[in-house]
Amino acid sequence: MSKKVPEGWRVAKLGDVAEAQSGGTPLRTNALYWDGTIPFMKIEDMTRAKKYLSATENFITEAGLKNSSARMFPSNTVFLAMYASFGCVCISKILCSCSQAILGFDKSQHIIPDYLYYLLISMKSSWRREVQTGSQPNLSKGLVLGKKVILPPLAEQEKIAEILGSVDAAIDSTRRVIDQTRSLKRALTQQLLTKGIPGRHAKFKDSPFGKIPQEWSVAPLATITKLQTGFPFKSSWFDESSKMRLVRGENVGVGRCDWSDARRIDTEKHGAFDEYRLSLGNIIIGMDRTFTKAGYKLTRIVESDLPALLVQRVGRFQPKECDEEYLFCVLKSDQYISKIKNNQKGSDLPHLSKTEILEPNIPIPPRREQAEIATFLASFEEKENKEQVLLSQLGILKVALMSALLSGNIRVSVNPKQEHRSAA
Repeated sequence: MSKKVPEGWRVAKLGDVAEAQSGGTPLRTNALYWDGTIPFMKIEDMTRAKKYLSATENFITEAGLKNSSARMFPSNTVFLAMYASFGCVCISKILCSCSQAILGFDKSQHIIPDYLYYLLISMKSSWRREVQTGSQPNLSKGLVLGKKVILPPLAEQEKIAEILGSVDAAIDSTRRVIDQTRSLKRALTQQLLTKGIPGRHAKFKDSPFGKIPQEWSVAPLATITKLQTGFPFKSSWFDESSKMRLVRGENVGVGRCDWSDARRIDTEKHGAFDEYRLSLGNIIIGMDRTFTKAGYKLTRIVESDLPALLVQRVGRFQPKECDEEYLFCVLKSDQYISKIKNNQKGSDLPHLSKTEILEPNIPIPPRREQAEIATFLASFEEKENKEQVLLSQLGILKVALMSALLSGNIRVSVNPKQEHRSAA
């Protein structure tokens, strides 16, 4: 570590300033070792817990603890995942045991737990370059404890952890607002797409969706929109120097295009393909693997996506008898999503045809009410988008603060009375 050490800080190997032990797993086939009262933490528990862990899914017995390499860790132990999701960190707020895939830092007079939490998180990118490789990358106890760190006095550690903790609290609060907004929007979408604007209707009729307003109809999605599929552009036409991007299935993201793997063509050389040119606001859907771990591949084209052309196995909705914003609400509704999920064919490559996308029945209100419903739901969409922007900004701020504070590039002021505090 050649970088200049800030005044009052020191350089040390992590293992010289903090004690750590890995856990152990009792024999899975012995029923006497499991379903006891001792919390047993796995990496899955850590990823669910975020910063603080207060519960585990599994428990072991006293017999399991005694007849294995498992050990007990006190509350405020800082845990680091060494396998699979290596680099994941949490602070336990309970007395617990853990698997051998996890390293527990339970004793230190030189580092407070919350500071160690952020210090370990900051090391994750460097560990990616250093991990042992095999069937999957793993950390080792020796690698972790041999890592050199620069360490501020305890009082400064506490202040740094407090600052970073306040950013984490803001991030958690913003995530809760986003989750609450989504839940409310989902419930309102269901209500508005089947019952209409509250207080508007006095008479209702039976339908496959329950009671709907008397003047509404039920018909296939194809009644209000067409679906255009893209062109099979040849790979030999690809030209990375061109400005014209191709929206392939890989580029249809969840809510927005994903250009991490972009392909382009020279339209002057191979034709303009105006019929397949995308426009601002177009709604597109990925027809292969429409549902992934990331979510539902339904995307709205924004200014930064253009210019772009539509590729085969990607569909563009072309409204013909409806409000386009209302159509977007229908396409994102739980009822419609459930229907096209059931329509998918294929197990290795789940896919949808144009017919399977357009055939589900939907409730159809008059055009004017469609626009009113869309406007009502747009306010929740706008709120969620604003919170998402805030969440992104907070994430960027956290990364920048961690880099500056943990390196000493930015120093924090502390109360002189705190300078000689203990880490215990």
